[in-house]
Amino acid sequence: MKRILSGTVVTMNAAFDVIARGRVCIAENKIEHVLKPSDPLPDDYKLVAATDTGGTIYPGMIELHNHLSYDILTLWTVPKKYGAREQWQSDPDYKRRVSLPPNTLGQDPNLLPAITRYVEAKCL
Repeated sequence: MKRILSGTVVTMNAAFDVIARGRVCIAENKIEHVLKPSDPLPDDYKLVAATDTGGTIYPGMIELHNHLSYDILTLWTVPKKYGAREQWQSDPDYKRRVSLPPNTLGQDPNLLPAITRYVEAKCL
């Protein structure tokens, strides 16, 4: 499967060149081309619809682990020392300040793209 992602591309070359309105051509999860707006699409990508990411693309960089919903919250102030993980997870303040907000926000599909963009930017 071939895909084209478009957006601001930060290259992984020695100068970390930034390409405004750049395109990244991907086939079978492998980056094949990073293009400037003036570069023609390779023939085998001419029928592929580009996905406008609306953001910044770092080709080759992978976010290995993230709790998207937690990254929108401030850190929880732990009120005391707990002896086991299960203890703090049942604390009413933890539930109110940590568990409830992401569970509530996650139920609205209109908010998920904005939350995702925000926390991805925080990863940078």
